[in-house]
Amino acid sequence: MKKSFDRRWLFLAVGLVVVVFLRIPFRLKYAPNQKTRGVYQAVESLPPGSIVYLAVDYGPSSQAELLPMHEALVYHMLKRDLRIIAGSVWESAPPVTDKAFEKVAAVLRKEGIEKKYGEDYVNLGFKAGLDVAIAKIGSSIPETYPKDYRGAPVKELPIFEDVENFDQIGLLCNLSAGSPGARQWLQQVQTRYNVRMVAGVTAVMAPDLYSFFQSKQLEGFLGGLVGAAEYEYLIERPGLGMAGMNVQSLSHFLILGFVIVGNIIYFWGRWKKRKEELE
Repeated sequence: MKKSFDRRWLFLAVGLVVVVFLRIPFRLKYAPNQKTRGVYQAVESLPPGSIVYLAVDYGPSSQAELLPMHEALVYHMLKRDLRIIAGSVWESAPPVTDKAFEKVAAVLRKEGIEKKYGEDYVNLGFKAGLDVAIAKIGSSIPETYPKDYRGAPVKELPIFEDVENFDQIGLLCNLSAGSPGARQWLQQVQTRYNVRMVAGVTAVMAPDLYSFFQSKQLEGFLGGLVGAAEYEYLIERPGLGMAGMNVQSLSHFLILGFVIVGNIIYFWGRWKKRKEELE
């Protein structure tokens, strides 16, 4: 008698694991690698009041991988009293930047920490020009972005009181999902102006950055959802990264369990059939 298993039960089980454990937080143990620790140490080494330029080069299609590390980095920076100037050479990026700032500011407010737009952080919005725009940002940020994403003159914002170019920037942090992205910032800004730099990229882009990390052009970088989860672990603030990795790990264990059970049933059936034939 031929037996079959309706695969829809497997899809249902995986779906339940995703829905349930995204809402029920728990902590797995992580061992953050040197690349992740490099990002953490770079942020920790900056004195309060330092300026970080956050280059956001990704859109909504890459939020699943990059938004968790985006929020974790902004949270860590603002909690350490660093100031963030964010800009984008991707047209779809500024709304994502606003979303991360608003969420983190709300979380910090609940913790009794008030951060003000224009004073502690600013979203400059989108600048056309790709590599040319990146090079221009390196020479003069106010000239490249005369107004912020909300239309306010940047020179009237308190955060720009003593900021003209990368001579006043303590750290460059790029979050990217393609080109232009980390490689272009390394070529056009990091090498030219010798600014400290870290990055966060999608998992498929991460192997491209190892050589820059080994040459110390990058002090560290986060790769994909696992990089976000490791960073959240270091800052002791579980978020979307750890939740996503929890679900991914449990889903893998569930599928592995189905494979093991399926093989046990299959070989049990073969053994039983052979036994019946011998009798």
